[in-house]
Amino acid sequence: MCYKLAKDVTDAGEDRQEVIKWLQESYEIYEKCPVKDPSIQARTLRWLAKEYIENDDYEQALKTLDLANGDRHPSGLYLKAKIHLKLGQLGLAEENLFLALQHKDITFDMGIAVCRSAFEHKGFDMASKGYDLLARKFAHHAEAGKIFLLKLEMLTSPEVNDNVKSLALVDEVIAGHNGGSQKLTAETKNLFYGLMWNRGSIFFEGGAYRNALDWFQRVTQLLGPQDTANHVKVLRIMSRCHICLNEMEKAEEIAQSALQLDSNTCPTFYILFKISLQQGDDAKAIDHLTKLCACSDFSQNFLEVCTHDAHQAQNNRIVQHALEHLLFLNKVDQPGQPGIVLRNLVKISTENVEEPNLGKICGYLQKAINLTNQIGIKGVFNDNLDEVRWLYGTAWNLGILAGKKEQNEECYQLLHHAYRLSVLLPVTLTTQQQQLTCLMIGAGAIVENPPNENSLQDLMLDIERCRQLMHSIRDLRPSEADQFASIQFENRTMPTLLLMEFSIKAQLHDPNLEQVLKRSIHVFGMTPKILEKF
Repeated sequence: MCYKLAKDVTDAGEDRQEVIKWLQESYEIYEKCPVKDPSIQARTLRWLAKEYIENDDYEQALKTLDLANGDRHPSGLYLKAKIHLKLGQLGLAEENLFLALQHKDITFDMGIAVCRSAFEHKGFDMASKGYDLLARKFAHHAEAGKIFLLKLEMLTSPEVNDNVKSLALVDEVIAGHNGGSQKLTAETKNLFYGLMWNRGSIFFEGGAYRNALDWFQRVTQLLGPQDTANHVKVLRIMSRCHICLNEMEKAEEIAQSALQLDSNTCPTFYILFKISLQQGDDAKAIDHLTKLCACSDFSQNFLEVCTHDAHQAQNNRIVQHALEHLLFLNKVDQPGQPGIVLRNLVKISTENVEEPNLGKICGYLQKAINLTNQIGIKGVFNDNLDEVRWLYGTAWNLGILAGKKEQNEECYQLLHHAYRLSVLLPVTLTTQQQQLTCLMIGAGAIVENPPNENSLQDLMLDIERCRQLMHSIRDLRPSEADQFASIQFENRTMPTLLLMEFSIKAQLHDPNLEQVLKRSIHVFGMTPKILEKF
């Protein structure tokens, strides 16, 4: 009855002194029985001793265990070993620990607890020997692999940190598992994998790449190729180790092995990209980058990292390629990011001031305009109009430069892009004048020698836009002085517009060509010199 009360108090989580009181009562009452079972008294005394240990009353705990008439039960021996460990009496602790482990009645779980207790009390050598003894005793136990796992946890702990012994133990476990003499359960194998991966990762993060490779190589031996996902993951980090060691050929060989197991994953192509970049093989780097973008697990984060790596390597060709993928494959989906990508692409293309890549720049500007039509200024520039002004200014400057070099088609395209970018800005007198100037200079660049008939039709639309802009500019000049300035501006502009209109219609064989000439005669500012050009 008293023993049961002690159990009830324990289950209720009440005061330990109450538990001790009921156990003492149970022992004393049963001790008075004329016929008793010594094993029952020994069990009560072991529990009582355990409570004394929890109360740090080690002297009373030892006396209680001695009352069990020299009880040699493995639990009693374990408790004695635990007491001596807490008292720092390692010799006595080891003696009782091994007596417990060698006892014929010790269970697998109790043996594990005994060795763990030695480790927890910093008896590392004692615990190591205990695990070895336990491994021999329970060699055929279904959970025998757990013994090696716990020993490995101890050897890799910060307190022990013995890398040589840890690797030797791992080799033994792998040989037993793969050879069939000591198969690990699926759960224990996964725990080994996690522990070994973490160990390798610690070395990797600390820059000890050789040590990291020692662990990751053994992980691949434990996993086997059938565990594809984890195998690929380990091969990738092994490749990264070799990259950090500047062993590019070995890094590429291992990354290719990962690719053979899974040919549709971004992280592997990123590693191959990084290797090619460091080897200076632009063609390979671009090929890996292109394949990376086609992977099913593609994320724009990979392209951003590739761009950063190429920038760090001062390889603008690769930077440009990566940014183009972001832009033209519609991989940019964050507000404002397309504008940033566009600015960087244009900057790279204008690094050669004397010979900027006008063809590429025109393509980027066209993409900017198309994207703005699709997702708005918010989507492309995050409503940052300074980005629009920067692109407009660049297009204008390059258009004027192209005109000076008589690159007339490029001049027209760039100034037309400048006009369309300026349209995105708030309507002011300045922006209206900018638009008019872009259209007129651009049209003037190709009016005498247009690329095709469609270009002539486009030029006629530009002439009409110019007229509308002139009316708009007049409306934006409210004061009398501004009105006078507007009239002077029109007087300078209209003759040029009519001259271009006449040239375009003449090339189009327009039957109303004569009407243009008649209108021209009455335009203020038209001079005989200008009329001669008609």
